[in-house]
This record gives sequence, C-alpha cells and structure tokens, in this order.
Amino acid sequence: MIDSVRIGSITYPVSETAEPIIVDNAVCYGAIDYVKPLIQINANCGAHKPATLMHEIMHGIVNEYRIEDVPAGDEKAIDLIAKGILNVLIDNPRLIEQVTNYKVSKQQV
Repeated sequence: MIDSVRIGSITYPVSETAEPIIVDNAVCYGAIDYVKPLIQINANCGAHKPATLMHEIMHGIVNEYRIEDVPAGDEKAIDLIAKGILNVLIDNPRLIEQVTNYKVSKQQV
C-alpha cells in the first residue's frame, strides 16, 4: 500500500491498522481524518483494500474541492464514484502513465 496520497494541497499519510476503525458508531474498512490529516485502512479488509483506499480518497476530494453536489457523508455516492474510478484504472493500466506524461509534457499543475 502507498505511504501517502496528495489530495489538492494536503498530503494524507496512509496507514494500515489491525484495530477496528469506528466512524459514527459503525465499524468501517477505512476512515479519513481531515484535521490530522490521515487515511487509515483496516489491515484485515483483504481484497477490499484498493476500493477502501479509493473510497477514502474520494471523501478527501469532495472535502478539498468543496463539491457540494456530493455531500461528504453520502457514503453511497462516494462509494459508487470510488468504485467507478477504480474500475477505470484497473481496466486501463496505462492510463496513469499517459496522464502523468501529458501533465509533465504540458507543464500543467
């Protein structure tokens, strides 16, 4: 798993924990803390790790870019967007390389 992820202007360290992650009195596979900042993933969530990480990243994007059409607490919308993006990345493994090369070649920020 990656050590950190940058979302907009904030770098979130990513850590795995064997301890249960509790959010709003519910046990979760992952959580994002906007204050620390930190993304935690339950080490025991197995094959769910990539989707869980993407899910927490989507929460971070919604928060960072103040996307009002998708409330940060709308778990269903966040989950659907995260799974959609993850599936596109899995189905198109060269996409990240192409996007990164385009960004570097165009000197975009």
